[in-house]
Amino acid sequence: MALHGQQLEPDLLAGWPGLGAWHERMLSLPRLAAYLSQRPELNGIGEDPGLEDREGVRVTQRRPEGRAMLRDGLWLFEDTEG
Repeated sequence: MALHGQQLEPDLLAGWPGLGAWHERMLSLPRLAAYLSQRPELNGIGEDPGLEDREGVRVTQRRPEGRAMLRDGLWLFEDTEG
């Protein structure tokens, strides 16, 4: 089962049926499924690793200065009210 942004190699669990079944059960949990559908996309590995929200706003170690929080799949920054 491939979800948006899944970080596992497609056949990684093929040789481990018990672990694969556990993985499927975890993916079926409603709150986990909701989080996975909204989590930021990991990108820039090996260059400038960062997380990109569903509107394309990208956060890395260098940007932004300060703190960011993810709400409803979008980044909110310290100076953002909400």
